[in-house]
This record gives sequence, structure tokens and C-alpha cells, in this order.
Amino acid sequence: MVRLFDFVRRFSFFKNKKWRVLSTTRRNIQDVYHFDKKCDNQGSHGKVYKGEHIDSHEPVAIKFISQKVLNMLEVECLKKFSHYNIVRYIESFDAKDGIYIITEKCQGDLFDLTLEKGGRFTDESEVSILVRQILNGIQYILNKK
Repeated sequence: MVRLFDFVRRFSFFKNKKWRVLSTTRRNIQDVYHFDKKCDNQGSHGKVYKGEHIDSHEPVAIKFISQKVLNMLEVECLKKFSHYNIVRYIESFDAKDGIYIITEKCQGDLFDLTLEKGGRFTDESEVSILVRQILNGIQYILNKK
């Protein structure tokens, strides 16, 4: 699930959702989040698991990046971003063999949407909305530099 479009939220599912930062002083991921070790998605840089905050029951995505490909740039960038079309960073946890990055749980990505459409987008207005959202997220990132 490591693609440019990881940063872009899908259509308007989150339009009126109010997100709050889930902060904690506990530093062991198992003390803060429940998640199975069954991988929900895997990319070239890590694995993504479905998780849930223990106290608030907020659904989250938990991305594990191994020490071999660890790039703190992703964590630092996500910490700086706060935009509707960019996945929201919550916190991260160090592990002996890598790092866990906790973000909001999105309801799919561009790949899922493409599969739903049979590999093709035929409605021009739908494509226009999607491209606009992607470009809004990219514009925000570029202006943040």
C-alpha cells in the first residue's frame, strides 16, 4: 500500500468527520492499540494492519516499516501535514525491528476504487472529482516545503 495515492483520501467519505488526536503517554503499542498480526495490505516498504485504539475504539491503520527500509522522512512529513485530502498521522511507536506508524483508517484507496469500477472510469465527472482531490493534496504538500 505504498503509493502516492496513500496520502489522498477517497472521495468525500470523511467530509463531516471530526478527527481528534489520540495522544497517550504509554509507549508500548500493545498498551494503546488492538490489532491482529494478519496483514491487511502489504507494499514494498511495509505492512498495514487494521487496528483500534483501546480506550476510544477509534479505527486506525497501523503501518509497520522494518529497520531495513526505515525512512523517517515519511513520519516527519506526515507529522507536518494537516489537510482534508491527506491521511492524518496520529503517532508512531519504535519497535526493536522497525517502527509502527499510526494513521487514520481510510475506507479504501485508488486501487480499491479502480477494482470496483472494473479497471475503468467511465464517468467524466467522477474522474474530475478524483483528480481534483489528488491535486489538492499534492498542492498542499508542495506548498508545505
